[in-house]
Amino acid sequence: MTNPLPRAEAWLCAIIDPLNPLTTVRRLQDELGLAPYLPMEWKSVAAGRGRRREVQVPLLIGYLLLPEAGGLAHGRYGDVLATRGVRGLLHYAGSQAPARLSDATVERLRAEERAADNKRQMRLLAAGRGEWQPGDEVWAEILPGRSLLARISAEKAPRGRIAILLGEEVLGRRAFAVEPKQLQRVAV
Repeated sequence: MTNPLPRAEAWLCAIIDPLNPLTTVRRLQDELGLAPYLPMEWKSVAAGRGRRREVQVPLLIGYLLLPEAGGLAHGRYGDVLATRGVRGLLHYAGSQAPARLSDATVERLRAEERAADNKRQMRLLAAGRGEWQPGDEVWAEILPGRSLLARISAEKAPRGRIAILLGEEVLGRRAFAVEPKQLQRVAV
């Protein structure tokens, strides 16, 4: 599952070096204290001798989203442009101001990213190679908008779902079968 991201009224789109996107993200975080969003997806690539492996690549190659409220509202565009790996900010034709994306647009992008990740997780679970192992502690979203602490169960669940045991009863029971998109790792 993707990391929780900040909410912003508007997002700016930075044009970045497509060969080192993660390094650019790290520089923007460390040097400027910004919270950039780099949408990612999993791709299957040839690994030699007829084998394939999955690698995570940017969904929008060469682009990165920056929340305008994260320090950019006070005209720190020059600091972003001076960061190594950033080539510029996306502009509308004939405009000097950077193009702004609404939070709703970015939320649709996040939803697409989550849906693709959920398909991958369900495929891995069906093959018996899921990232969720019995005994792992997770946050499970059983009720809309409310996450509860749970533990992955050793029982098999149907249709690519994951069996979990909640620490407290909800709707009169503790055991549920959930989709991978409803789970999030417990940060230690």
